[in-house]
Amino acid sequence: MKTRVITNGDSLLGFATAYKFLTEDKEYKYRILCCERQGLDELALLGADVVEVDYMNEIEVCRLLRDTCYVMLVPEFSKPRREEAESVMRCAQKEHVDYMTLFSVIGVDAVKKEDNRLEELKDYRYLEDLIPKYFSKDNYCIMRLPLFHQFFFYMGPLMEDENKIRLPVSEHAQWCAIDMEDALDAIVQLSNVVKGKKNKTLFNFTPSQHNYDVKDVVSAANKALDRDMTFEKSSRSSMRGYLKDLRDDNRFRERPSESHGMFPLGRYLNETNINTILDYWELSEAKHTDVISQDLEDAIGRSPTSLKDFFHHNREQFKRLR
Repeated sequence: MKTRVITNGDSLLGFATAYKFLTEDKEYKYRILCCERQGLDELALLGADVVEVDYMNEIEVCRLLRDTCYVMLVPEFSKPRREEAESVMRCAQKEHVDYMTLFSVIGVDAVKKEDNRLEELKDYRYLEDLIPKYFSKDNYCIMRLPLFHQFFFYMGPLMEDENKIRLPVSEHAQWCAIDMEDALDAIVQLSNVVKGKKNKTLFNFTPSQHNYDVKDVVSAANKALDRDMTFEKSSRSSMRGYLKDLRDDNRFRERPSESHGMFPLGRYLNETNINTILDYWELSEAKHTDVISQDLEDAIGRSPTSLKDFFHHNREQFKRLR
């Protein structure tokens, strides 16, 4: 049985991707690489080989990628993110891995290398430019992802305590967001490559009709949760402080059993992750995440889940955050 590898299994995207494949695909073995095994026993129970790894130890990384057919590279939320990801690429090339998917971020093509802001998103831009140096155009793809609707779970306590939705973005800005479940469905579909089909190297996972602004969030949340909330623009620093405080919030300590790994935990919110989220909002303010593509709809064969439907489907989950 061939082996597939997913990196950064101790992140929201890494864990949820691993959970999705482990519960739906029995054709491959899965090895999940992580920096900390805490909270990943569920993946091991589903049959994964969960391994703590030092990505900068290339001897170790090469060993873990040996006889692997496919690597899903979820960049780490760490200061040496570039170096760690390049180590994985280099080892994958050495071990003759057949195919690699790099997960990136919508809008990073607008990030200028010489800009002294958006440092976290520059890493993704760098990695997008790097992967063709290690893999031919038939052996890799980049999947750009936006903010997930699931981010708004983090806003639950604020909605409850202050009856407000605060975001570090202006009312006029249009930005991109999708449901994580749609993204995972697309990842699975596109990972089952049809032989002879021409490889596509770039996918933009976005809504297929229109993007969102803060009025859409407030309207969707108020209708689904039977509230009368208002919007208030947050500064970057106050949003950073709010997200930092959620690290130890008991409401974000454990995954609800019905979440299938798609519930964001407090421990995901380290400095680099928070800064990446804030960079995304800053990029949105500059109108660079207002991207529309058919890639997601084409992959999943249906219209992507709207923000309105996300709040409606997760009413009980939001009530739990009170």
